[in-house]
Amino acid sequence: PASSDSATAWAKHDVDVTGVDAAFISAHPVNAGGTYTWTHRNYFIRLPTSYDVTKPYPVAIGGSGCGGPDIVGQEGGYSVLGLATGEKEGIQVAMSYVPSNAVNSCAGFADDFTNSPEPPYIHAVIADLEAKYCVDKSKIFLSGYSSGAWQATLSGCTNNDELRGYGVQI
Repeated sequence: PASSDSATAWAKHDVDVTGVDAAFISAHPVNAGGTYTWTHRNYFIRLPTSYDVTKPYPVAIGGSGCGGPDIVGQEGGYSVLGLATGEKEGIQVAMSYVPSNAVNSCAGFADDFTNSPEPPYIHAVIADLEAKYCVDKSKIFLSGYSSGAWQATLSGCTNNDELRGYGVQI
């Protein structure tokens, strides 16, 4: 893991996303003033207490509701493992979104886009996690609250070969 990763704080990681539809990018520009785009995004991670690089860990990925900047995941998203420090059983991941008024106030969370940027984002996050951490690939879970629930539902269906399950709270 990166030296900035910890069991007590959420650490930001940037990830490049491939496979985002160029027509979507063109039709839905991101809001001015942000750092991130549809193809350059971020996620936040908190490792389990006493993380062991040789032990495969389950992963709990959580998505937040709308509101906040393009680093909204810094508050921990919607983690089913809880937001208190001291988690021992799994790697926690908080997703962020890209603010774009061309889509809505939040991101590409709308069901009328055939090529949403969210499934490629989730794929990129999972690939990055698997490359950097000891992940139990059979135990990757995705959950979300409000707009994060939309993100979890869409990506849970489209990325079902990478996820063990998904859940939502609206």
